Amino acid sequence: MVLFYILPQSYKLKGLVEARSAKFCIFEPDMDTETLYRRYLECRGVVTDSRKCGSDTMFFALRGERFNGNDFAGRALEQGCRYSVMDDPQQYDPSESRMILVPDALKALQAIAAMHRQKLGLSVIGVTGTNGKTTTKELLLAVLGRRYAVAATA
Repeated sequence: MVLFYILPQSYKLKGLVEARSAKFCIFEPDMDTETLYRRYLECRGVVTDSRKCGSDTMFFALRGERFNGNDFAGRALEQGCRYSVMDDPQQYDPSESRMILVPDALKALQAIAAMHRQKLGLSVIGVTGTNGKTTTKELLLAVLGRRYAVAATA
């Protein structure tokens, strides 16, 4: 299977390579990328928006210019998430076993995504540029889809 990702022009390929080989230190004893990945496999999927939490999903508390996902980590668990991965020690509740504290939630998400792709043995094609990304993606999907099982982002 081949996965296609449309990447913004400013995306650095170096980030993909770093995410694939990422090692990060999680604050919980004996927690590493492999352990976090095993917890991910217990879940039905990943969410980054606490309003879209479903039963047995894994919430990643990402930060943006106007929001801090850590503010919603507890709510995500209340709404059915199996785990809540967060990076703010101030909001971390050590008595809540389903909260996972990491140094950087985005890097943790990138690391398990890279591990998942690696374990599935998928080839990935990234299409970048200012113009023509969607057309190029659709053409590649049509051509490669004749011979291979392919999937693409919307």
